[in-house]
Amino acid sequence: KIYHLFYQDHLASPPGRGPIFGHVVSRDLVHWARMPVAIWNDKPYDYVAIYTGSANVVDGDPVIIYPGLCNPGKPDYCTSGTNYALAFPSNRSDPLLTEWMKPDYNPIITGSQRDPTTAWQEDSGEWRFTNFDSKVYGTMNWKDFYLIGEQPNFIVAECPSFFPLPKTRIKRTSSLDTDKTGNAPSHVYKVSWKGADWWQVGTYTGAQPKVLGKWEQTPGYDFDMHLFDNGQRMYASKDFYDPVKDRRILWGWGIIKNLDGVQTMPRVLSWDPKLRQIISSPIEEQDYLREKVLPTDTNIRLMNNETVSLSKSWPRGAGIQCEVEVKFALPSRAALLQLYIMASENDPSAGTLLYIHYKPPTANEDIFEVYAGAYRSKGDTTYDYKAKLKLSKEDQYLSIRAYVDRSMSEVYFQGGRTVMTLSTPRTLEASVAVAADTGAVLESAQAWTVGNIWITKEQVLQQKPLSACK
Repeated sequence: KIYHLFYQDHLASPPGRGPIFGHVVSRDLVHWARMPVAIWNDKPYDYVAIYTGSANVVDGDPVIIYPGLCNPGKPDYCTSGTNYALAFPSNRSDPLLTEWMKPDYNPIITGSQRDPTTAWQEDSGEWRFTNFDSKVYGTMNWKDFYLIGEQPNFIVAECPSFFPLPKTRIKRTSSLDTDKTGNAPSHVYKVSWKGADWWQVGTYTGAQPKVLGKWEQTPGYDFDMHLFDNGQRMYASKDFYDPVKDRRILWGWGIIKNLDGVQTMPRVLSWDPKLRQIISSPIEEQDYLREKVLPTDTNIRLMNNETVSLSKSWPRGAGIQCEVEVKFALPSRAALLQLYIMASENDPSAGTLLYIHYKPPTANEDIFEVYAGAYRSKGDTTYDYKAKLKLSKEDQYLSIRAYVDRSMSEVYFQGGRTVMTLSTPRTLEASVAVAADTGAVLESAQAWTVGNIWITKEQVLQQKPLSACK
């Protein structure tokens, strides 16, 4: 198996402007090789640009549906400036899917809007997808497409997605694992809206061809929109089902200060029935990028307002590109548990503060909320992000895991219950430290330098498939 990622690369050929589809490939989702451009703006229906589309697998074959941009009225059928079109691999026997072709029956839909989703298949065999303006389109053969209607309860927003509720990957023994209402959501609706990416769970009931299904609130559950990422900005995310490990993976556009944009790490989505939320965790393959183990102390008893360096014995600058995870023992009283990254040995506050503001639950609270956050008060980049972090009385520790990549970082609190994508301006020392305001025990700390993700396409072909890797 080879993973293919298509992304917007602003290389549109004249007279166009804006993005086309770049292409990278991987065997393990963490080591990638650059490929030639997959889809150019070279047809009358897409000569301006290629905007956000979606990949589908139909009867084992990949199909990309994308919005091609044109100037309204040029050609005549370009009424809205957007047309939907398909692209297929030119050579299906090429595992790298290097070249792509567009069928003669393009465009499949004219006068459309942007952001078509990956399609889902109804029990009838009909394929459906939705888009920016919440319209649902259908097809039985991936050649003849038709409008079904505007889906009630789908909000109008960018980069939508609609997929089955991810699997539960949390192991517990409590009876609270089960849903006491006797119901459970069936699907997730995801959108990019109000400058961020959101998820909503509910119940979907399919319908016969050319008839809209029902998307409605699951009894006993909220129908609210919840953030995937509570940091600076993670937007325009895409997701896909990975059959190799039976999981749903999501990644997005990290809009970071002083950077044009970054691709976030792939995150595996899972459903926690006890906390009633989607968890976004680093994929396990991320460990393949670990190189040198960085020495750290464990079982440290932190005194009130004491700051302890974890990087004092690291090679200078090792914290510039690293992974670090700390686990604190559950405090018996309210406490501010802190991890500093990209800091100075003499002044940790010059870096980025990541924290969990813990408050013990009451006797009757099985599920309770504390706060996770990120704070910077010095330099050109300042911020104060804070988000709720759900905890259970069964939790044994409090964890913060940070992936630091020069001037940006991704932070996972409690395994991904709360996630933040952040600008973390680079410092020369790039030191790492821990602290607590009322005293605490640091049970463990682990850190690694992280390697380069880029390899050649020849190396991709030589790698073992992910299913064969440990």
